[in-house]
Amino acid sequence: MKTLNMNKSIVYIFFMVCFMLFSCEKENNYLDEEKEDNNKPEVIGISTELKSYEKAVSELNKIISGDEIANILCTELVVTTDGGFVTVNDIYYDHILICKKNESGIIEWELDYKIQGYSGFVANDIYETSDGSIMVTGSITEINSENYIKDIYLVKISKKGEIVWEKIYNIDNVRGEANRVIETTDGGYAMVGTIHNSLETEWIVVKTDELGNINWSKRYESGYGIGLGIIQTAEGYIITGYTSSGYMNKIGKVIKIDEDGNEIKDLNLPNGYVGGDIIAANDGGYINLAVHLDTDTTQNGNTLSLIKLDESLGIEWQKDHEGDHGFLDGPNRSFLSFLEYSQKIRNLLNTGYFIVTIDYDYSNNLFYYYILKFNNSGDLIENEE
Repeated sequence: MKTLNMNKSIVYIFFMVCFMLFSCEKENNYLDEEKEDNNKPEVIGISTELKSYEKAVSELNKIISGDEIANILCTELVVTTDGGFVTVNDIYYDHILICKKNESGIIEWELDYKIQGYSGFVANDIYETSDGSIMVTGSITEINSENYIKDIYLVKISKKGEIVWEKIYNIDNVRGEANRVIETTDGGYAMVGTIHNSLETEWIVVKTDELGNINWSKRYESGYGIGLGIIQTAEGYIITGYTSSGYMNKIGKVIKIDEDGNEIKDLNLPNGYVGGDIIAANDGGYINLAVHLDTDTTQNGNTLSLIKLDESLGIEWQKDHEGDHGFLDGPNRSFLSFLEYSQKIRNLLNTGYFIVTIDYDYSNNLFYYYILKFNNSGDLIENEE
Protein backbone atom coordinates (compact mmCIF):
# COMPACT_ATOMS: atom_id res chain seq x y z
CA MET A 1 0.00 0.00 0.00
CA LYS A 2 2.84 2.39 0.81
CA THR A 3 4.46 1.62 -2.54
CA LEU A 4 1.18 2.45 -4.35
CA ASN A 5 0.82 5.76 -2.54
CA MET A 6 4.44 6.62 -3.35
CA ASN A 7 3.83 5.90 -7.05
CA LYS A 8 0.77 8.14 -6.99
CA SER A 9 2.86 10.93 -5.43
CA ILE A 10 5.53 10.59 -8.12
CA VAL A 11 2.91 10.75 -10.88
CA TYR A 12 1.31 13.83 -9.24
CA ILE A 13 4.70 15.62 -8.97
CA PHE A 14 5.48 14.75 -12.60
CA PHE A 15 2.24 16.34 -13.86
CA MET A 16 2.75 19.43 -11.68
CA VAL A 17 6.25 19.98 -13.09
CA CYS A 18 4.90 19.61 -16.65
CA PHE A 19 2.12 22.12 -15.93
CA MET A 20 4.62 24.66 -14.51
CA LEU A 21 6.90 24.30 -17.51
CA PHE A 22 3.95 24.80 -19.85
CA SER A 23 2.83 27.92 -17.94
CA CYS A 24 6.34 29.41 -18.05
CA GLU A 25 6.49 28.84 -21.79
CA LYS A 26 3.18 30.67 -22.27
CA GLU A 27 4.41 33.56 -20.09
CA ASN A 28 7.62 33.82 -22.12
CA ASN A 29 5.63 33.87 -25.35
CA TYR A 30 3.38 36.61 -23.93
CA LEU A 31 6.39 38.72 -22.91
CA ASP A 32 7.92 38.22 -26.37
CA GLU A 33 4.69 39.46 -27.94
CA GLU A 34 4.73 42.49 -25.60
CA LYS A 35 8.30 43.31 -26.67
CA GLU A 36 7.29 43.07 -30.32
CA ASP A 37 4.35 45.43 -29.64
CA ASN A 38 6.66 47.91 -27.91
CA ASN A 39 8.88 47.97 -30.98
CA LYS A 40 6.00 48.93 -33.27
CA PRO A 41 6.22 52.45 -34.76
CA GLU A 42 4.48 55.28 -32.88
CA VAL A 43 0.92 55.97 -34.01
CA ILE A 44 -0.84 59.27 -33.35
CA GLY A 45 -4.13 58.58 -31.56
CA ILE A 46 -7.23 60.74 -31.40
CA SER A 47 -8.06 61.77 -27.84
CA THR A 48 -11.55 62.61 -26.61
CA GLU A 49 -10.38 66.15 -25.89
CA LEU A 50 -9.08 66.58 -29.43
CA LYS A 51 -12.37 65.30 -30.89
CA SER A 52 -14.22 67.84 -28.75
CA TYR A 53 -11.97 70.65 -29.98
CA GLU A 54 -12.45 69.55 -33.60
CA LYS A 55 -16.23 69.73 -33.13
CA ALA A 56 -15.94 73.13 -31.46
CA VAL A 57 -13.73 74.49 -34.25
CA SER A 58 -16.12 73.15 -36.87
CA GLU A 59 -19.10 74.80 -35.19
CA LEU A 60 -17.29 78.12 -34.72
CA ASN A 61 -16.10 78.24 -38.31
CA LYS A 62 -19.67 77.65 -39.57
CA ILE A 63 -20.65 80.93 -37.94
CA ILE A 64 -18.43 82.86 -40.35
CA SER A 65 -21.04 82.51 -43.10
CA GLY A 66 -24.03 82.77 -40.73
CA ASP A 67 -25.79 85.43 -38.71
CA GLU A 68 -23.66 85.21 -35.57
CA ILE A 69 -20.47 86.65 -37.01
CA ALA A 70 -19.64 88.58 -33.83
CA ASN A 71 -19.31 85.34 -31.90
CA ILE A 72 -16.39 84.16 -34.05
CA LEU A 73 -14.38 87.03 -32.60
CA CYS A 74 -14.12 85.17 -29.29
CA THR A 75 -10.65 85.57 -27.89
CA GLU A 76 -10.62 82.36 -25.85
CA LEU A 77 -12.02 78.85 -26.26
CA VAL A 78 -12.10 75.82 -23.97
CA VAL A 79 -13.88 72.49 -24.38
CA THR A 80 -15.68 71.14 -21.32
CA THR A 81 -15.83 67.66 -19.86
CA ASP A 82 -19.43 67.24 -21.03
CA GLY A 83 -18.30 67.48 -24.66
CA GLY A 84 -19.42 71.08 -25.16
CA PHE A 85 -17.33 74.26 -25.22
CA VAL A 86 -17.19 77.78 -23.78
CA THR A 87 -16.13 80.92 -25.64
CA VAL A 88 -15.33 84.43 -24.43
CA ASN A 89 -15.88 87.52 -26.59
CA ASP A 90 -14.22 90.72 -25.36
CA ILE A 91 -14.86 93.08 -28.30
CA TYR A 92 -17.52 95.10 -26.47
CA TYR A 93 -15.14 97.15 -24.25
CA ASP A 94 -17.54 97.66 -21.31
CA HIS A 95 -18.32 93.94 -20.82
CA ILE A 96 -17.43 90.44 -22.02
CA LEU A 97 -19.80 87.81 -23.38
CA ILE A 98 -19.24 84.27 -22.07
CA CYS A 99 -21.16 81.60 -23.95
CA LYS A 100 -21.58 77.86 -23.22
CA LYS A 101 -22.63 75.61 -26.12
CA ASN A 102 -23.20 71.87 -26.29
CA GLU A 103 -21.31 69.58 -28.65
CA SER A 104 -23.75 70.43 -31.46
CA GLY A 105 -23.13 74.17 -31.10
CA ILE A 106 -26.48 74.91 -29.44
CA ILE A 107 -26.34 77.63 -26.76
CA GLU A 108 -26.92 76.34 -23.23
CA TRP A 109 -26.31 79.64 -21.46
CA GLU A 110 -24.83 83.11 -22.00
CA LEU A 111 -23.40 85.51 -19.44
CA ASP A 112 -23.07 89.21 -20.21
CA TYR A 113 -20.36 89.93 -17.65
CA LYS A 114 -19.58 93.44 -16.43
CA ILE A 115 -18.42 95.12 -13.21
CA GLN A 116 -19.80 98.45 -12.03
CA GLY A 117 -17.23 101.24 -12.33
CA TYR A 118 -14.99 99.35 -14.79
CA SER A 119 -14.64 99.12 -18.57
CA GLY A 120 -11.94 98.10 -21.04
CA PHE A 121 -12.52 94.38 -20.47
CA VAL A 122 -9.84 92.09 -21.92
CA ALA A 123 -10.21 88.31 -21.60
CA ASN A 124 -6.83 86.59 -21.85
CA ASP A 125 -7.60 83.08 -20.58
CA ILE A 126 -10.45 80.69 -19.83
CA TYR A 127 -10.06 77.51 -17.80
CA GLU A 128 -12.34 74.64 -16.72
CA THR A 129 -11.78 73.56 -13.11
CA SER A 130 -12.00 70.07 -11.63
CA ASP A 131 -15.60 70.72 -10.48
CA GLY A 132 -16.70 71.86 -13.96
CA SER A 133 -16.69 75.59 -13.16
CA ILE A 134 -15.24 78.14 -15.61
CA MET A 135 -12.51 80.63 -14.68
CA VAL A 136 -11.93 83.75 -16.78
CA THR A 137 -9.07 86.20 -16.26
CA GLY A 138 -7.48 89.20 -17.97
CA SER A 139 -7.60 92.94 -17.25
CA ILE A 140 -10.14 95.74 -16.70
CA THR A 141 -9.80 99.50 -16.37
CA GLU A 142 -11.22 101.73 -13.66
CA ILE A 143 -13.51 104.29 -15.34
CA ASN A 144 -12.56 107.17 -13.01
CA SER A 145 -8.86 106.33 -12.82
CA GLU A 146 -6.62 109.38 -13.35
CA ASN A 147 -3.62 107.26 -14.32
CA TYR A 148 -5.40 104.70 -16.53
CA ILE A 149 -5.09 102.01 -13.85
CA LYS A 150 -5.65 98.57 -15.35
CA ASP A 151 -6.38 95.83 -12.83
CA ILE A 152 -6.29 92.03 -12.93
CA TYR A 153 -9.65 90.30 -12.55
CA LEU A 154 -10.61 86.67 -11.91
CA VAL A 155 -14.18 85.39 -12.07
CA LYS A 156 -15.52 81.92 -11.26
CA ILE A 157 -18.68 80.81 -13.11
CA SER A 158 -20.78 77.76 -12.29
CA LYS A 159 -21.82 75.02 -14.72
CA LYS A 160 -25.15 76.83 -15.07
CA GLY A 161 -23.55 80.13 -16.06
CA GLU A 162 -23.97 81.86 -12.70
CA ILE A 163 -21.25 83.97 -11.07
CA VAL A 164 -19.86 82.13 -8.03
CA TRP A 165 -17.43 84.88 -7.07
CA GLU A 166 -15.31 87.61 -8.67
CA LYS A 167 -12.10 89.31 -7.60
CA ILE A 168 -10.22 92.43 -8.70
CA TYR A 169 -6.51 92.69 -7.90
CA ASN A 170 -4.72 96.03 -7.88
CA ILE A 171 -1.09 95.13 -7.18
CA ASP A 172 0.84 98.08 -5.67
CA ASN A 173 -1.52 100.56 -7.40
CA VAL A 174 0.04 99.99 -10.85
CA ARG A 175 -1.33 98.61 -14.11
CA GLY A 176 -1.59 94.84 -14.32
CA GLU A 177 -3.02 92.03 -16.42
CA ALA A 178 -3.16 88.24 -16.17
CA ASN A 179 -2.46 86.08 -19.22
CA ARG A 180 -2.93 82.54 -17.84
CA VAL A 181 -4.75 80.92 -14.92
CA ILE A 182 -4.50 77.36 -13.60
CA GLU A 183 -6.12 75.44 -10.77
CA THR A 184 -3.60 74.31 -8.15
CA THR A 185 -3.49 71.06 -6.20
CA ASP A 186 -4.58 72.79 -2.97
CA GLY A 187 -7.84 73.88 -4.63
CA GLY A 188 -6.69 77.45 -5.25
CA TYR A 189 -5.51 79.21 -8.40
CA ALA A 190 -2.32 80.68 -9.84
CA MET A 191 -2.12 83.40 -12.49
CA VAL A 192 0.84 84.67 -14.50
CA GLY A 193 0.85 88.05 -16.18
CA THR A 194 2.43 91.46 -16.28
CA ILE A 195 2.77 94.52 -14.04
CA HIS A 196 3.38 97.92 -15.70
CA ASN A 197 5.34 100.34 -13.54
CA SER A 198 6.24 103.65 -15.18
CA LEU A 199 8.42 102.71 -18.18
CA GLU A 200 9.13 99.19 -16.92
CA THR A 201 7.13 96.02 -16.92
CA GLU A 202 7.66 92.90 -14.85
CA TRP A 203 6.26 89.39 -14.85
CA ILE A 204 3.94 88.66 -11.96
CA VAL A 205 2.53 85.50 -10.41
CA VAL A 206 -0.52 85.76 -8.16
CA LYS A 207 -1.39 82.71 -6.01
CA THR A 208 -4.88 82.59 -4.46
CA ASP A 209 -6.93 80.28 -2.28
CA GLU A 210 -10.12 78.53 -3.47
CA LEU A 211 -12.15 81.75 -3.01
CA GLY A 212 -9.71 83.95 -4.94
CA ASN A 213 -8.10 85.57 -1.89
CA ILE A 214 -4.41 86.27 -2.45
CA ASN A 215 -1.96 83.91 -0.71
CA TRP A 216 1.06 85.65 -2.23
CA SER A 217 2.23 87.58 -5.30
CA LYS A 218 5.77 87.88 -6.66
CA ARG A 219 7.44 89.84 -9.47
CA TYR A 220 10.13 88.62 -11.85
CA GLU A 221 12.22 89.91 -14.76
CA SER A 222 12.27 93.72 -14.67
CA GLY A 223 12.75 95.65 -17.93
CA TYR A 224 10.10 95.17 -20.57
CA GLY A 225 8.46 91.82 -20.92
CA ILE A 226 5.39 89.68 -20.45
CA GLY A 227 4.67 86.48 -18.50
CA LEU A 228 2.71 84.12 -20.74
CA GLY A 229 2.68 80.54 -19.40
CA ILE A 230 2.48 78.69 -16.08
CA ILE A 231 2.43 75.06 -14.95
CA GLN A 232 2.47 73.53 -11.47
CA THR A 233 5.26 71.07 -10.62
CA ALA A 234 6.29 68.97 -7.63
CA GLU A 235 8.63 71.80 -6.52
CA GLY A 236 6.28 74.70 -7.20
CA TYR A 237 5.72 76.26 -10.62
CA ILE A 238 7.38 76.96 -13.96
CA ILE A 239 6.57 80.25 -15.69
CA THR A 240 7.44 81.38 -19.22
CA GLY A 241 7.51 84.58 -21.25
CA TYR A 242 10.03 87.11 -22.47
CA THR A 243 11.95 90.29 -21.66
CA SER A 244 12.87 92.93 -24.18
CA SER A 245 14.86 96.08 -24.88
CA GLY A 246 13.32 96.55 -28.35
CA TYR A 247 10.97 94.87 -30.80
CA MET A 248 13.61 92.56 -32.26
CA ASN A 249 15.68 92.25 -29.09
CA LYS A 250 13.50 89.86 -27.14
CA ILE A 251 14.81 87.15 -24.84
CA GLY A 252 12.59 84.17 -24.16
CA LYS A 253 12.85 82.93 -20.58
CA VAL A 254 11.72 79.98 -18.48
CA ILE A 255 11.77 80.35 -14.69
CA LYS A 256 11.34 77.66 -12.04
CA ILE A 257 9.95 78.88 -8.69
CA ASP A 258 9.07 77.12 -5.44
CA GLU A 259 5.56 76.84 -3.93
CA ASP A 260 5.99 80.26 -2.26
CA GLY A 261 7.11 81.97 -5.46
CA ASN A 262 10.85 82.12 -4.70
CA GLU A 263 13.02 81.74 -7.79
CA ILE A 264 14.96 78.47 -8.03
CA LYS A 265 16.40 78.58 -11.54
CA ASP A 266 15.98 80.37 -14.84
CA LEU A 267 16.79 79.62 -18.47
CA ASN A 268 17.29 81.88 -21.47
CA LEU A 269 15.90 80.30 -24.62
CA PRO A 270 18.15 80.25 -27.71
CA ASN A 271 18.63 83.59 -29.43
CA GLY A 272 15.51 84.68 -31.29
CA TYR A 273 13.09 82.32 -29.52
CA VAL A 274 10.19 83.57 -27.40
CA GLY A 275 8.20 81.08 -25.31
CA GLY A 276 4.49 81.05 -24.54
CA ASP A 277 2.46 78.24 -22.98
CA ILE A 278 4.11 75.24 -21.30
CA ILE A 279 2.90 71.71 -20.39
CA ALA A 280 4.33 68.49 -18.98
CA ALA A 281 5.81 66.37 -21.78
CA ASN A 282 4.52 62.85 -22.38
CA ASP A 283 8.00 61.38 -21.88
CA GLY A 284 9.10 63.55 -18.94
CA GLY A 285 10.22 67.15 -18.81
CA TYR A 286 8.25 69.94 -20.48
CA ILE A 287 7.11 71.25 -23.87
CA ASN A 288 7.25 75.02 -24.43
CA LEU A 289 5.18 76.49 -27.27
CA ALA A 290 7.38 79.17 -28.80
CA VAL A 291 7.99 81.47 -31.74
CA HIS A 292 11.29 81.84 -33.61
CA LEU A 293 11.45 85.53 -34.51
CA ASP A 294 12.33 86.52 -38.07
CA THR A 295 14.58 89.58 -37.76
CA ASP A 296 14.52 90.03 -41.55
CA THR A 297 10.97 91.22 -42.30
CA THR A 298 11.50 90.71 -46.04
CA GLN A 299 11.31 86.95 -45.43
CA ASN A 300 8.35 84.72 -44.58
CA GLY A 301 7.69 85.98 -41.08
CA ASN A 302 8.09 84.37 -37.68
CA THR A 303 8.14 80.60 -37.21
CA LEU A 304 6.11 78.38 -34.89
CA SER A 305 8.37 76.27 -32.66
CA LEU A 306 8.20 73.58 -30.00
CA ILE A 307 11.02 73.39 -27.44
CA LYS A 308 11.54 70.27 -25.29
CA LEU A 309 13.01 70.88 -21.82
CA ASP A 310 14.19 68.29 -19.32
CA GLU A 311 13.31 68.39 -15.60
CA SER A 312 16.32 70.66 -14.93
CA LEU A 313 15.29 73.09 -17.71
CA GLY A 314 17.99 71.86 -20.08
CA ILE A 315 17.01 72.01 -23.76
CA GLU A 316 16.68 68.53 -25.31
CA TRP A 317 15.46 69.65 -28.74
CA GLN A 318 13.67 72.41 -30.62
CA LYS A 319 11.57 72.11 -33.78
CA ASP A 320 10.68 74.99 -36.11
CA HIS A 321 7.65 74.76 -38.40
CA GLU A 322 7.61 77.19 -41.29
CA GLY A 323 4.49 77.86 -43.33
CA ASP A 324 1.01 79.21 -42.75
CA HIS A 325 0.51 79.07 -39.01
CA GLY A 326 -1.93 81.84 -38.28
CA PHE A 327 -0.55 85.18 -37.16
CA LEU A 328 2.98 84.11 -38.08
CA ASP A 329 2.32 83.91 -41.81
CA GLY A 330 4.05 86.66 -43.80
CA PRO A 331 6.27 89.64 -42.88
CA ASN A 332 5.37 91.78 -39.89
CA ARG A 333 2.87 89.32 -38.45
CA SER A 334 2.75 89.64 -34.68
CA PHE A 335 4.55 86.89 -32.73
CA LEU A 336 2.85 88.11 -29.56
CA SER A 337 -0.58 87.85 -31.16
CA PHE A 338 0.17 84.24 -32.01
CA LEU A 339 1.23 83.35 -28.48
CA GLU A 340 -1.76 85.18 -27.00
CA TYR A 341 -4.39 83.91 -29.41
CA SER A 342 -3.11 80.34 -29.47
CA GLN A 343 -4.88 78.18 -26.93
CA LYS A 344 -2.85 76.14 -24.48
CA ILE A 345 -0.76 73.37 -25.99
CA ARG A 346 -2.37 70.07 -24.99
CA ASN A 347 -1.44 66.39 -24.72
CA LEU A 348 -2.72 64.08 -27.47
CA LEU A 349 -3.16 60.83 -25.51
CA ASN A 350 0.48 59.90 -24.82
CA THR A 351 1.56 60.11 -28.43
CA GLY A 352 1.91 63.81 -29.15
CA TYR A 353 0.46 67.29 -28.72
CA PHE A 354 -1.98 69.70 -30.31
CA ILE A 355 -2.81 73.40 -30.20
CA VAL A 356 -5.95 75.27 -31.21
CA THR A 357 -5.20 78.65 -32.75
CA ILE A 358 -6.89 81.29 -34.88
CA ASP A 359 -5.99 83.18 -38.02
CA TYR A 360 -7.28 86.48 -39.29
CA ASP A 361 -8.75 86.93 -42.76
CA TYR A 362 -7.86 90.55 -43.53
CA SER A 363 -9.94 90.72 -46.72
CA ASN A 364 -13.16 89.73 -44.93
CA ASN A 365 -12.25 91.06 -41.45
CA LEU A 366 -12.90 87.67 -39.83
CA PHE A 367 -11.17 85.23 -37.51
CA TYR A 368 -11.24 81.49 -38.08
CA TYR A 369 -9.99 78.55 -36.02
CA TYR A 370 -7.80 75.58 -36.87
CA ILE A 371 -5.85 72.82 -35.11
CA LEU A 372 -2.19 71.83 -35.38
CA LYS A 373 -1.01 68.36 -34.25
CA PHE A 374 2.49 67.13 -33.43
CA ASN A 375 4.07 63.80 -32.49
CA ASN A 376 6.23 63.29 -29.39
CA SER A 377 9.31 64.44 -31.29
CA GLY A 378 7.69 67.78 -32.14
CA ASP A 379 7.12 66.98 -35.84
CA LEU A 380 3.99 68.45 -37.40
CA ILE A 381 1.35 65.87 -38.33
CA GLU A 382 -0.62 66.90 -41.39
CA ASN A 383 -4.29 65.84 -41.62
CA GLU A 384 -3.82 62.90 -39.29
CA GLU A 385 -7.02 60.96 -38.53
